[in-house]
Amino acid sequence: MKKVFLSLLITIVSIKGYAQYYPQYPLYAEQLQMAENANYLMSKEKEKIFEGIKSEAYTYYNRGDYEGFLYHAKRALETGWDHPVFAYDRGVAYEKLHNYRKAKKEYKTAYKHGYYQAKAAYDQCKINEKEWKKAKRKK
Repeated sequence: MKKVFLSLLITIVSIKGYAQYYPQYPLYAEQLQMAENANYLMSKEKEKIFEGIKSEAYTYYNRGDYEGFLYHAKRALETGWDHPVFAYDRGVAYEKLHNYRKAKKEYKTAYKHGYYQAKAAYDQCKINEKEWKKAKRKK
């Protein structure tokens, strides 16, 4: 899939460059439009695949199977799509599994991409991490 996308991108760039210097060739402009349409269709197809896998991931999340959720979340991310709320929920799952380092990373990602509630979750995660480490030392 990556090879197809890369070859499509190279085609678009080369056609754009050629059409820029030789505008009297309308065929290249038509090919450029076709390549852009193909790119759009590939993008929509990837989005559908992402949404399907994400839906499956949330089935696991709602059951409380956070490892299953994270497995399917990883598969969903391989499509190239993501969403800030999805990153936030990955952070919650990591936190439930006591993997605070990855949880904080996901919260930062969600916050950076506009999900501002993730800031409070990040701060609370740091507190939870300290308490968990303290309780672990007492055992």
